[in-house]
This record gives sequence, C-alpha cells and structure tokens, in this order.
Amino acid sequence: VPGELFTLSSVARPDLEPRSFDLRAGSTKQIEAVILGCPRPNDNKELLEDHGDEAAACLQQLTGMQGVRLTSVGTRYKRVVMKNSKQGDEPVASDCPLSLADEAPYLLTSSASLLDLKRRIFWKGEFRASFKVDMRRFRPNIVVHGTLPWEEDTWRTIRIGRSGPQERWVVFQVWQRCGRCIMTTFDRDTLKRDRTLEWLRSFRLRAGADGQEASAQANFGMHLIPVQGCPSVIAVGDTLEVLERDDAREEEWRRTFGPAWALGCTFSLGLPSGL
Repeated sequence: VPGELFTLSSVARPDLEPRSFDLRAGSTKQIEAVILGCPRPNDNKELLEDHGDEAAACLQQLTGMQGVRLTSVGTRYKRVVMKNSKQGDEPVASDCPLSLADEAPYLLTSSASLLDLKRRIFWKGEFRASFKVDMRRFRPNIVVHGTLPWEEDTWRTIRIGRSGPQERWVVFQVWQRCGRCIMTTFDRDTLKRDRTLEWLRSFRLRAGADGQEASAQANFGMHLIPVQGCPSVIAVGDTLEVLERDDAREEEWRRTFGPAWALGCTFSLGLPSGL
C-alpha cells in the first residue's frame, strides 16, 4: 500500500525543519477522545487512531503545548451529523458521515458577508481591526463570490459544479447557520485576540431554537450536507446555483438586509481560503 506522508511545520518556529511522517507505515493504537460539537451519546467520545510518540513529540515541540497527540479517523470511527438543539434545524440525512469537524461536512461562506462585517467594524472606529479580519478566521471549505451580504442564509438547496461536455454537479442541503465561537477572535498570523465575535454579535445574534438566552448564536456561514452527486469534484471557478430557498430564512433576510428583488440565483466559487 502506498505511503501517506503527513508533514508538520510551524510558521511560529522557523528554526525547526518540517518533519514528515508516513501515517501508514507505523503501527497505531486506538484511543478514546472527546470531539467538539453538539451533545452526542457517550459524552462526545469517539475512537481514534493514535500515531505514536515520535509524531506527538514533534507536535509538542512545534506548538509548545504538552500532551498534544497526532490522531486520525480509523475503521471503527462512526460519527454522523446530528441536530444542534441551539439551531433547531433537522439534517436531511441522519446517517451522513462526519469527520472531526464540529457539526457538518461542509461550511459555506461568502466574500460579500465578510466584506459587510469588515465594513461594520470600520464604521465602529476599529480601522486597523477591519483590515485584519479575514476569511481564515471562519475556516470554510467553500467560499462563494457574487452574492449579496448574508444571502446564503436564505438558501435551502443548492448545486455546485459546471455544465458542458464534462458536466458535473453536487447537490447540497443548506442545513443550518453556523454559530461562531471564540476562535474567530484570533489573528491567524499573530495569534493575538481582538473583539471580532463581539462585533459579529452586535448585528448577527439570533435567539436559539430553545428560546434560552444562553443558546443565542452569532452566525457566520452555512453548514452543508451533500445529498446528490457524490463522490465528485468541486473546484475554484465552479458555478453555484440556488435550487430552493427557505421561506422563513428569506423573510428574516428581507427584514434585516434588503429587498426580495435583489436576491440572485447563480454565483461563482472562490479559493477555500477566501484570499
């Protein structure tokens, strides 16, 4: 079986050479680890494969964090998407596989929504911060261009791909909004913190599905679940088409951000980093 090289490096430690490990060459052992995400059976614990002390020592040296281990998904890993009680939206498929992401296999954001957030930060007088907030803080798989700000909230079903001789499309359920956490406050270059989450909460805070104040979410981006066309490929420059909108979310968008006639239906994909 061909090897699977995994290279570890750190921009914070340029004095250390990158190290590569063949994840299939060495032996692993199964460990039980707690995975972040909405509440699940067994206290969110899952079986993972631990790749040994050598890889762990390298990670600890690069990060300066003791106890860090390199783990991966193994054959006994069975995690699937689950309803988040704070958001309240049912996934279209309860058996959709989920990796080590918090809640969904894919996260879609738009460059227009990021620009709107940066504009609002600027007009709060936080000029330097408005230039420092970039898409890396929100860690999307898919970034779309050509929409109106926050228009992605209104979508229920979309497809991504291209027409032509080699036509290919993947259909996604636009499942739920993505409630953001403290990780959005870290500058990805310096790791210094700012007030990004506070600024986002100032206009994107939405009551939780259970009506509790503690469940309120500051949302940026939409979780997607693939429902047709997989396995396939989506790529930079592909087209996104809106197949169906969510009536309640569209009405909420109209009240908050703009008139219904402004909503579009076809957009293009940008780089995953949003840069």
